[in-house]
Amino acid sequence: MEIIKIVKAGFDFIIPVLDKLDAADLEKRLKTARDKLPAYTQTQCERFGHVWYENVKAFSESEDERRNNIDARLQPILGLIPVGTSVLLGVIGILLSQALSKYTTLSISVLYFGGMYITLQLVFAFFYAIKGLSLRLYEETRDLFPEGDETINEFRVRFTKQLFLDTVYNAEKNNDKASYLKCVHVSLRNAFVGMVLVILVLIGIGVYRYIFD
Repeated sequence: MEIIKIVKAGFDFIIPVLDKLDAADLEKRLKTARDKLPAYTQTQCERFGHVWYENVKAFSESEDERRNNIDARLQPILGLIPVGTSVLLGVIGILLSQALSKYTTLSISVLYFGGMYITLQLVFAFFYAIKGLSLRLYEETRDLFPEGDETINEFRVRFTKQLFLDTVYNAEKNNDKASYLKCVHVSLRNAFVGMVLVILVLIGIGVYRYIFD
């Protein structure tokens, strides 16, 4: 397991690894939630219906807040698109410049591959931010009406069951959003590390030429 973690951590520096449930795993999670729903008797509905409703309502509100927080952290990433464009155009401009002959082959290679790596990581960050913001298919528990001779407590329990299942589904959607957000952070970390390394290597090359040339 440690080797897998190390390999995954190393791969994250190339392409961020997305860790999210597939459709089959999500359906298993929802089926497990449905199987765990209690079958309340009328007496239990009167005793626990209101308490259960308040607990599930708090769960639902916390997931709504989490979704808003994740979206609020994803949205500013799109504002970095001009930065990525500037980096790419800057690298292209330098490589096409007539003054390119003043640089060594090593400096040009570091600038080229470093610039491409930084740009690629910024593209990954934009891609995952857009994917995270595009997750909008959340379940909304519609207003229900009592059926037949249902008491208010029986109706509340039935409504709470549906609210609970919808919230479990929405919680998994939030987990997917959080996975995209994690990939965004990893991509930005990679871009920053790449930028620092390029600067350090270019400074090292400059110092070496200054001393030995």
